[in-house]
Amino acid sequence: MALFKYKVIDRDGQAMKGVAELPFDNPISAHEYYERKGCAVIALEPVNAVWQPFYALSNWSTKRKIKKSEIADFLRNIAVMLKAGIPIISALQDAAEYAENPALRTIADELRMALESGNSLSSAMEKQGEVFPDSVLYLCRIGEETGLLDQTLLNAAEHINRIGRINVDVKKALIYPVVVLFATLLACVFWMYYTVPSMTELYQQMQVELPAITLMVMNISDSLRHDTLYYIAAIITVFFLISVAYKKHRGFKYWVSKLALKIPVVGKLIRYSNMAFVFEYFSLLVRSGVDIYKSLGVIAAAVPNEVYKENIKLIQQGVAKGNSLSDEFKRTKSYPNFIIRMLMTGERSGKLEDQARFISDEYTTRVNDTIDKLKTLVEPVAIFLVGGFMIFIIGALFLPIYNLIGNIGNF
Repeated sequence: MALFKYKVIDRDGQAMKGVAELPFDNPISAHEYYERKGCAVIALEPVNAVWQPFYALSNWSTKRKIKKSEIADFLRNIAVMLKAGIPIISALQDAAEYAENPALRTIADELRMALESGNSLSSAMEKQGEVFPDSVLYLCRIGEETGLLDQTLLNAAEHINRIGRINVDVKKALIYPVVVLFATLLACVFWMYYTVPSMTELYQQMQVELPAITLMVMNISDSLRHDTLYYIAAIITVFFLISVAYKKHRGFKYWVSKLALKIPVVGKLIRYSNMAFVFEYFSLLVRSGVDIYKSLGVIAAAVPNEVYKENIKLIQQGVAKGNSLSDEFKRTKSYPNFIIRMLMTGERSGKLEDQARFISDEYTTRVNDTIDKLKTLVEPVAIFLVGGFMIFIIGALFLPIYNLIGNIGNF
């Protein structure tokens, strides 16, 4: 594999230029590759070794912009063409020509070139980094071994869409509380920056004796206005440190994941979504022929919550020792009896993948129900927070006037 800078005229007469990673090390092979595509080569040269890491990073960041839904559509299109009897290389060529996303078009081209060089589709996908999930790679390998690649790619596309819908629903539900808290914070900042200083100036002119609560609010306002940059720097630093710790320190990431599960309603939503995620993966992999041990390994790498990730790893270790799946799920004490009974029934009947799919469907429904409850709960909580803040600020600011009126009445 090598990087080449190219400038060509495609078969439609359109000028194209850029940097492509090709499965060749010499410019002659790269030149022949573009000619086989029906392109007229204007300029073609290998990228200097000094600049290759920067171009590779640029290609990697571009590929990260591909949506999961686009990957699902791409896999489905390939599967449909394979079902119709179109060879895999031709299917990838058609997918590259009709892909709307330029990054996806590049990936389809790279996959096709890898296949033309003698690689399998699964190994070519694996070289694309994080573009294709591990579950898709496993399904692709199984499809290649069994000759049912079209069906496994369809299953992979459906799986990506189901997981995507769960993730989107959860994110939408969690965004609403964040927006409400942000709006409340903006209201606080507005009052502290503009309203409180005006009242402070008024009381100084009146030379009114101020109660402790009013002085506290005025001191906070004064500090925010005069030390704004320090507060902004402190907030950015804290967020940066938390972000780095979350990405680099597994213990901190586990603690955050565990803490998130204890938040009222939100914790239940995270718990349900992770259970739906786990059993959606499990059902798909087992149904496609992946053994239980390998399936658990794929799930452990993919599940988002660290608590469930560690649980799945422990379950995998127990299964490796010959213990039953239901016993290992029960031993973690993180899964309800409903799931344990369903798994036990699946093991006895030999229909474990069907039971796992039923569990996934059930918890997907619970995710949607919890989202509806969260939406109805956020509104009164938001009213309470905003109302409480306004009452506190207004009370603190107007308490001196109330005291002044009371003192006048005593004369």
